[in-house]
Amino acid sequence: MRIQWIPRYTIAAASTRLRVHVPAGILGWAEPPAVGVMMIQKAVDALVFEQARRFAEGGGRVVYDFDDVMPQAVLLEAARSASLFTVDTRERLGWFRERGFQQDCEIWPDPIDYQPTAPLAAGGGEGAAWFGNIPNFICARWMLEALRAAGAPLRIIAESPCDAFPFTRWEYATFPGELRRSRVAVLSHLGTDQGKSENKMVAAITLGVPCIVADSISYRKLAQRCGLDWCYVRGADELLAAWQRLQDDREVEAYLAAAQPVIWENYRAEVVAARLLEILHARFDCR
Repeated sequence: MRIQWIPRYTIAAASTRLRVHVPAGILGWAEPPAVGVMMIQKAVDALVFEQARRFAEGGGRVVYDFDDVMPQAVLLEAARSASLFTVDTRERLGWFRERGFQQDCEIWPDPIDYQPTAPLAAGGGEGAAWFGNIPNFICARWMLEALRAAGAPLRIIAESPCDAFPFTRWEYATFPGELRRSRVAVLSHLGTDQGKSENKMVAAITLGVPCIVADSISYRKLAQRCGLDWCYVRGADELLAAWQRLQDDREVEAYLAAAQPVIWENYRAEVVAARLLEILHARFDCR
């Protein structure tokens, strides 16, 4: 199947990296006219809409992939040429449905980030780290403040600093090693967007760093799926109990032994790319 990929951002952005560059690296990049499917990753300006319309009028299949909250006007415009929509989580699809979005839509997950060839053993790091985009830090701030009050070494890994905590600049090439300098990652999601995927938790655990997580449906579901309900916390007391538990090397090893096989089986790049291909073959008779 020949797919033309239309990314929203560069490879430096996680959403474009995970939902364009990783699957395209397996399924291949194609250019017109030898294209059966145009896969548009939340690129929603007038030029892309016109490109999609012309492609659909020529008999091509247009798929819009949205892994973020989108305005109703964007959904309506995209629906004019789309044969199918895809999203990253069931909660994302539910958010669209609650707002009257009834177009055909399939779910395919984010793959493991940073392209590991196998899950890594624990790195023997110290302290706790949060990583992500600084505007999202507000949702996890309470976790780091509670750990700081308990005397835990802390830092954030991001593209820009936060004055409140020690800072390491995020870079794609160095991130795995930087994260492994910490014993634990703490992660959360904004309550206003519960459609976000578990991709950060998936990446950290694969890199050998257990996660303590909060305020996220996708994180809670993955913790339960791995038999690690206790690492999903609902307040400072549960957070500190999980933190103390993971100071024991045996607990870290048990955590990774429970979670890494589940993640590797369901989220490695080849599995996720195959899932997308399965969806497209089932929906379209593609060249």
